Amino acid sequence: MQRIDAHEWSSVEDMFDAFAEAMGYQRAYGGSTSAFSDVFADVGTFDFGSDPDSTGTVLAIAGFDTLMSLDDRTAHLILDHFAREARLAGLYAHPMLCLIESAADHRLEPVGG
Repeated sequence: MQRIDAHEWSSVEDMFDAFAEAMGYQRAYGGSTSAFSDVFADVGTFDFGSDPDSTGTVLAIAGFDTLMSLDDRTAHLILDHFAREARLAGLYAHPMLCLIESAADHRLEPVGG
């Protein structure tokens, strides 16, 4: 399980740094929201951030409301990219799950479309 705590983030750049550290990739690789699709695809194929000997990959993000407050669009895109790549990872028999914790009274749009 990869755990990320977003409570102390003060910028979207903090998010990029936290994801790179938690998932073990070069920060320059995932420096934009469009790059996250590639990041999560590589997690799905066990290139990094996941263990092929495990039964799957779980990404848990505490304080997700912090990111929603900083940039709602980015927050949605992160979940959307993860959901899409998790479906593809299923083709490799690699279940992927993203759990978010939020104290905000904020409804998220559907993801993974």
